[in-house]
Amino acid sequence: MGGRRGGARRGLACVVACLVTAAPLLAGCDGGGDGDGPPAGGATSPATGPDAADLPRRRLLTVATFNVLGASHTSPGGGAAEYYPPAAEWIGGTMRRIRTYRPDVLGLQELQARQSAVLRRRLGDRFGYFGDLDNAVVWRRARLAVLERTTLTIPYFYDNLREMPVVVLRVRSTGDVVTVVNVHNPADVRGEVGDNRAEAVARERAFVEAERAKGRAVLLVGDLNAEEEAFCALTEGGVLVAANGGSHRRGTCRPPDDAAIDWILGAGVEFNGFHSDASAREEKVSDHPFVVATVARLRPGRD
Repeated sequence: MGGRRGGARRGLACVVACLVTAAPLLAGCDGGGDGDGPPAGGATSPATGPDAADLPRRRLLTVATFNVLGASHTSPGGGAAEYYPPAAEWIGGTMRRIRTYRPDVLGLQELQARQSAVLRRRLGDRFGYFGDLDNAVVWRRARLAVLERTTLTIPYFYDNLREMPVVVLRVRSTGDVVTVVNVHNPADVRGEVGDNRAEAVARERAFVEAERAKGRAVLLVGDLNAEEEAFCALTEGGVLVAANGGSHRRGTCRPPDDAAIDWILGAGVEFNGFHSDASAREEKVSDHPFVVATVARLRPGRD
C-alpha cells in the first residue's frame, strides 16, 4: 500500500526449487525451457488487447511495474479490507494484465507470501524470479538470461533497512546487458518519513551511477511514494530519464504532466512507449495502476 505526503494516495517465476517461506530473506531461481515467450532473435512480440493499442508494435523490451497491494492490507483488520477483496481474488486480474502487456521484465511490490505462492504457480516456469517476500523482479526467460543477482539496501519505516532486488540481465536476441532495480520507498502512512525517502532516492541514484560506470544500461522501476521530488532528484544531471517524459535541464525540473508515485526510469535506455493502466484500481485488483513502458534500445557505456 503506497502513500505520499499531502494526500491519501496509497498505494513470478520459477516454482522448481523455490519454496515460499518466511525464513529466507531473498530467493531466486531461473530454470530451463522457453515457456510461452516470443522467439529469441528479434524484438519482443507486441502487447495485445485494447489497453495496449497505443504502445508501439516494435520494441526491444517491454517493462512493467505493479504494486499488487499486500495481502495484509486486505485481510480482516487490514487498512484496505473494507474496500478491496482478499488478495487471492485479484490473481486473475493481475494475470490478465500480464497476458495483455506481455512484459519481458516486471517489478512487483508488496508481493507477500500468500500472493507470491499463487502467482508463481500460475506463471509456472516461464519467468525467472528474484526477491524477498514483498518485492521481486521477474523476467521472461525466453527473452532474458540472468547474469547476476544482488540487492540494494535502503532505509524504510522506523529506520529499519530493507533489501531491494537487483538483477542483471542479458537480452538473448542482441546480447545487450541491463541492470533492473525494483524498489518500494517508504510512505508517510506510519508518520512522516520524508528523510528516509530522500535517503532511499539518493542511494538509488548512486547505485544507478555506479552501474553506468560499469558500462551497463539501467532500469529503475517501482513505487517511489513520491512524485516531483523523486523525479527531480533522480533526473538531475541527466542521470535518469522517465518513460513518461518530463525534463530536467539547466537547473529547471519539469516533471511529466501525469507524474504519479509509480515510476519506470532508465539510464542508457531509449523509451518509445508508456501506458498507465488505471483499470487495475477501478476493478479493485490493487490500489495502484499497472504501469508499462517499451524500450526501443539500450545504450551501453558511460553517459
